[in-house]
Amino acid sequence: DGTLPDRVTHRGIAPGTYTIAEAAVPGWALDDLTCDTGETVDLAARRATIDLGVGERVTCTFVNRQTRLSVSVDADPADGHDFAFTGCGPLGCGPFALDDDDDPALADRIDVTGLDPGSYTVSLADHPDWTLVDLSCTTGETVDLAAGTVTIDLAEGEQTECAFTVGATAITVVQVTPPANAADFTYDGCIAGTEACAPFTLDDDDDPTVPGSVTATGLAPGSYSVTQRPTEGWNLHSIGCDTDEAVDVDRAAGRVTVTLTEGEHVTCWFTDADPTTVTVVPFDIGQYPWEVADAGGYAWTTLPDVDRIARLDPHTGAVTSFPTPGVDSPRGLIRGPDGNLWFVGWQSDTAGRLDPETGELHVFSTGADTWPWTLTTGPDGNLWIAGRLCDCIRIMDPATGTFTTRSAGVNDPLGPTVGPDGNVWVVGYLDDRVARLVPGGGVTSYPLTGMDDPHNLAVGPDGFLWVGGYTNDTVGRVDPATGAVNSWSVAPRLDGVDRVITDLHGRVWATGHHNERVGLMGASGAKPTVWPATGVHGPYGLSIDDLGNLWFAGVDAPHTVAQVLLPDP
Repeated sequence: DGTLPDRVTHRGIAPGTYTIAEAAVPGWALDDLTCDTGETVDLAARRATIDLGVGERVTCTFVNRQTRLSVSVDADPADGHDFAFTGCGPLGCGPFALDDDDDPALADRIDVTGLDPGSYTVSLADHPDWTLVDLSCTTGETVDLAAGTVTIDLAEGEQTECAFTVGATAITVVQVTPPANAADFTYDGCIAGTEACAPFTLDDDDDPTVPGSVTATGLAPGSYSVTQRPTEGWNLHSIGCDTDEAVDVDRAAGRVTVTLTEGEHVTCWFTDADPTTVTVVPFDIGQYPWEVADAGGYAWTTLPDVDRIARLDPHTGAVTSFPTPGVDSPRGLIRGPDGNLWFVGWQSDTAGRLDPETGELHVFSTGADTWPWTLTTGPDGNLWIAGRLCDCIRIMDPATGTFTTRSAGVNDPLGPTVGPDGNVWVVGYLDDRVARLVPGGGVTSYPLTGMDDPHNLAVGPDGFLWVGGYTNDTVGRVDPATGAVNSWSVAPRLDGVDRVITDLHGRVWATGHHNERVGLMGASGAKPTVWPATGVHGPYGLSIDDLGNLWFAGVDAPHTVAQVLLPDP
């Protein structure tokens, strides 16, 4: 607004002593007063005294802050319920209302300015079916949670924000059908253990005729069950809820039972998939990802370009990242034997341990000139870390970070894996070999005949070790008893076999990094059945979660992490 300037300059004035004083403005406080040449400042008197010399230029800045009281409401669920408040101050009381939704007709916060210093109270009216969960202010203040009242002693220029957090005892059910489509799914919501039930229908598309979710509010504390009825052509793939407390999932029955406390809101997602095909669900991760691991109901991935670990909520798509200071270019992410996430810093010769609950990070050295890349939990409960530069394995105690070193038996080791014989096996990327490391000592290596640039190993249902040849598009099986290798080409169906993995049904899967496919391996010598990795560019780093889903990273732009729902056996 150019009506009045935010500064004024006086030129051509004689040397001497000058004072500049600011008049008091109701509802504002002079927060700071400085001059760039020192000068004498009296903040209480709102005055600066300047001794101006010949040719001197002085700038004085008056910083004012408006007295403000802000009140907000955060409701769960945010369903647009209107909350009535009463605000009282030295001049009396007045009502106002807030709600928490996307409708701008009523805001979720109010900002009151121009207030005189003094004591103010804000009270939330009683709302049946809603509980005041928390009440806090940025400047402390006196809170009576039971009464829903806060008393604010407002000083001149003080800016206070008070947040009322309210919750309804509620259950939200969300239908997820990737890719989104109009298939209708019928549910029964019941008071657990009774015949008091109500049916409802959901689908997963943009047509508002049938909603994609439903929320039941005003529930009494207790146990409730939600059951999805069978739908022809679809399999209930998974049921997930945003709380680990008092939730009983029976996927075979299509049912989840939730026990609610007062004011608790639980959201449950029912995910259905076509049982005849692979369904790839990509999530935008925002940065170049690498391996994927699961912990605590989340998918985690390393972000080597920015030295961070990202956590993905597969229900909402929300991404939270954690810095990894001391672990440069993090890779090789796994869930360790202690329940923590473990990974290695290729460029810093370190290993990182991240608590998935708190985000707390501990960093351990892997020794100079290691170039750690991948790791696994060994049969001894330690971490077996493959060092690409040292051609060695660092065996690290996850509790202390201390380690011992032994030869990997191959050149440029990758993919340490516990074999069906209880030994640790590792492939050599540069010499195309595989080595068996006996935990008590001893190493034997064998050539991976017909294979180029192997990345990892997986234990197949046949008791053999399966391995992929990245450069010449091959898949092979290693007999752990003899080291004999049988390999065959999977081109052109899979181009750039990056990883192989075994699912919970014993099926062996592989990715084609270059032609962006995921393939189900047949018997030795058979061509794989392949599906496109739709929405994922450069699939890399296969892993499997506790629900049996495959995960991989899309390392080429746009950077994604993908969940892969598998067909029935």
